Amino acid sequence: MDLVCPGCGFSRAFNPPAGDSRKLTTRCPRCEIRFSIESSSGNLLAVECPKCHKMQATQESCAVCGVIYRKYSAQKIEWPDVADG
Repeated sequence: MDLVCPGCGFSRAFNPPAGDSRKLTTRCPRCEIRFSIESSSGNLLAVECPKCHKMQATQESCAVCGVIYRKYSAQKIEWPDVADG
């Protein structure tokens, strides 16, 4: 199954151990937002707001400060300059 970041949409293959149903917290390597998943299903349980850092139930925007995760994360990602060869 693919694990998809709720902040920027980055995805990576995720293969949980059979029978494991722990809550796991991870950080996206691209936008650095933290989120929690259920290890057996990959279901998203909670998301850390990238602006105010409040961990809360899964949604598309922060209930505390109102930031929309994908828009905020897209602004924060800086791409390296590409030199002409």
